Amino acid sequence: MVARLVPAGEEWMLSGAQHLFRKSAREAMVKTSVSPLPFRRLARRDPAKASEVYRRLLKRPNVSRERDGELLMRHRKPASFARPLLPHVPPAGRAMLEAHGAHAVRMR
Repeated sequence: MVARLVPAGEEWMLSGAQHLFRKSAREAMVKTSVSPLPFRRLARRDPAKASEVYRRLLKRPNVSRERDGELLMRHRKPASFARPLLPHVPPAGRAMLEAHGAHAVRMR
């Protein structure tokens, strides 16, 4: 994906972009304030690619998302597992809809 954004003859930019992406992804994996949800979505969509991402980010060649992923997330993000998983976007109530000019739908 990043490779398509780099102009021809400017391949040196690619290594910098890849480094920045890798650094951001690694920080998301190790920071306790970031939800494990993006990693779960990746694993659901493509388990093999998720395992490869885990191996590269953690620099551990034998890591497998299927085998080690949940344990790794519980170890790195304990706060995310200490409380129930709630929706990130609450449903809009009648007052919110009216404030934004939408016609309020009858709520039951």
